[in-house]
Amino acid sequence: MYPEVTSKSSLWFVPGRTLQLSDTIDVAILLGAHRYELPMNYLTKMRILLDASTQLTDVDTLLFTHHRDSSNWNAKPCKCIDELVALHSFQPYHCPAHPALRHGSSYPPGRCTCTNPSGYPHLDYVC
Repeated sequence: MYPEVTSKSSLWFVPGRTLQLSDTIDVAILLGAHRYELPMNYLTKMRILLDASTQLTDVDTLLFTHHRDSSNWNAKPCKCIDELVALHSFQPYHCPAHPALRHGSSYPPGRCTCTNPSGYPHLDYVC
């Protein structure tokens, strides 16, 4: 994913091999929807994504084109959003949180370099 380059520094994510789907239900269908509890709640969605991370070994990233979650669930008409989900190597308490994260104000961006002034990387920066 390449956001518009501005004069300010940007965080970039290089998605690798990407599977485009509308939302989590499509992943469930791909993996065998009969295994999952419907209607889907948060825990069911997490189980689906965990299963995807172990079964879809040839996919690095899921791209949801019509994602709905608690931030846009009741919006009328549907205010669905795009969402990227890294299936492998995401470590939220490490810096960088994912090896595909890049940082910079020009293209191509450089590798992430991390600073951790407080000792809590999840409260400082992802890159």
